[in-house]
Amino acid sequence: MSMFDSLLHGLDDQEQDRTRELIADSVATDRADALAGKAPDRLVDSGSRRRRSRAETQRR
Repeated sequence: MSMFDSLLHGLDDQEQDRTRELIADSVATDRADALAGKAPDRLVDSGSRRRRSRAETQRR
């Protein structure tokens, strides 16, 4: 079972389709940003606290 399949396990068909769309959109955006020389801009969940990604911190 792939990582993405494990994320979808237990979701109904509509939720699985929506999750696949969100993953595909995220990958496409990250790929376009990488081609443009940008790092992905997203928050990193580190358990009980949230922080900006290391790439975001280094850009400041």
